[in-house]
Amino acid sequence: MNRNNKLSRFEKSLNQIYNLLVENKDIQILPILHQYRDVLVNCDEKKKDIYNRFMAFGYLRERNLIEAENYIGKLCESETLDVFYIMTTINFHLREFEKAIKYGNNFLEEYNKVTRKEEQVTYTNWYKNNILNFIGQSLMMLRRFDEADDLFNYAIQVDPKQPQTYINMIRLAEYLKDEATATEILETALQKCPDSNELKILAGFNRKHQDNSYSHT
Repeated sequence: MNRNNKLSRFEKSLNQIYNLLVENKDIQILPILHQYRDVLVNCDEKKKDIYNRFMAFGYLRERNLIEAENYIGKLCESETLDVFYIMTTINFHLREFEKAIKYGNNFLEEYNKVTRKEEQVTYTNWYKNNILNFIGQSLMMLRRFDEADDLFNYAIQVDPKQPQTYINMIRLAEYLKDEATATEILETALQKCPDSNELKILAGFNRKHQDNSYSHT
């Protein structure tokens, strides 16, 4: 394949990855990008930036946090939605909860300003919901329970069909020993997200716990 053809295929691949990320498709980004490393020298800075941004997303999906942060460090701009999203996720998984909250709030502030930029992933409600859950879970770990509850309720307003939000709210209620609220949230969650295996498992545990309670009364 000559250089011009490969460059053309590289540009089409970037567009393909962009669209798949927008739709939150479960794809293997890295194998697609790795085959085009040699064409980067012939690309302008904008395309190199897109490549590095997508590499960061690819490594993030594989939970390779070190490489994800490494590619974020190569970006020309550090105050973008992509950077804030990835850095929130990295710091949450590293249990750097204060940093996760900071980057998450930066994401939310920027989210309100940006609708769509050609060089950025278009952030759907799924991504915003994810950020709200990362912030909420971080607040939980810091024992800031009222703030965490506010974030989870906001996350449900943003996207009421994401089971992780309900799971986090159930965990918060259980931690606060409010079993009635936990049960109520679970019932609502099963109505909103009937296909969620995680919620079905929780419901099974809940029924078993109730059966055990009744057997001891």
